[in-house]
Amino acid sequence: MKAILILSFLNKYLKMKRTYLIVLLTLATFNYVVSQDKNKEESLWKWDEHLNSESKEILKEDLNFKTYLYEGTNLDRKPVDNFEEYPQKIIFYWSSDCRYCKKELDDLEKIISEQPYLKDSILVILRVDKQNKEWSLQKENDFYTLYRNKKDFMRLPVPLLFLSEKILDESSLTGAPHTLFLNSKQEIEFIKSGYLATSRKSELEEVNYEFLKWKINRHLRSGDGG
Repeated sequence: MKAILILSFLNKYLKMKRTYLIVLLTLATFNYVVSQDKNKEESLWKWDEHLNSESKEILKEDLNFKTYLYEGTNLDRKPVDNFEEYPQKIIFYWSSDCRYCKKELDDLEKIISEQPYLKDSILVILRVDKQNKEWSLQKENDFYTLYRNKKDFMRLPVPLLFLSEKILDESSLTGAPHTLFLNSKQEIEFIKSGYLATSRKSELEEVNYEFLKWKINRHLRSGDGG
């Protein structure tokens, strides 16, 4: 009888200990996740602060990029006179000869695949010059197909406009890619320049993708893009 009581006590003790360990493990996991999220948020804010200082230097030029936009084809350019009708507040500016622009567009497509509603707020502009082969664009269902010399070059889930090479002579937007964040008046408030990459250990595994996703959502939620 005594042996049975001892076994019963041990069984209850082990169950309580197992439950206690599970609770400790759950709390430890939760604290780790919160810590990681906090570190990630801090890293994103640091990138934002760094890029904001660069952005201010370009914004001093008071660039009116809208005067350089056109549609149609590269050989038959039609100026965009109705940009105020475009609702998009996030603009991706890239060049076909830019090695990092394709990575930036890949990140963009990944973000849109995760948050499809964001595509209504995003516009892509491609800078080309007269030495490039003919470029044209055609909408097919929910995608925009970009043609180069009448050959399929790229499909995008968002609208695309062309940007004249003349912008290179009159602004600091010489490199690519750039992401322009517009306010409700269609004025540039922030510019993310270049493709973010780091070789050092970071809380962000994919720095460019993580920052881009964070910045787009934050900009649209804040009302800056509304």
